[in-house]
Amino acid sequence: MTSRIHLPATGITLLDLRGLFGPRVELEGFSFGEPPIEYRFCRHGRPICDWRRGDAEFHDLQRVRLTTWHERGTGFAYTDPPQETDHVTFGLSPDGLTLETRGLLGNPSVLIYLRPGTFPESGTCGVN
Repeated sequence: MTSRIHLPATGITLLDLRGLFGPRVELEGFSFGEPPIEYRFCRHGRPICDWRRGDAEFHDLQRVRLTTWHERGTGFAYTDPPQETDHVTFGLSPDGLTLETRGLLGNPSVLIYLRPGTFPESGTCGVN
């Protein structure tokens, strides 16, 4: 499932989607409709990766179960604990997650891909 989010001129977008998709939702990846000049992710106001050049490519946020993960040496370095103990891979938790952007032009948006199996397919919003 995907969710399109408009990027505000303030440059800070809250990506905590748990209220919409339930407490176990994880982010699988993202892409920009019209990319900003630069972007980075923060958790609870603290950067969890370096500033990166914006592009329109798909970025995979799934990780293998390691203490620290790097996305092809391009600056993402997360140390979040895994959400599930029975999976080999896991997505990025949206808890307190924000996307900071610089240099927005046109009608900027980000397309968020939710990790299958971490949100309800219909109606219950993560409530079992």
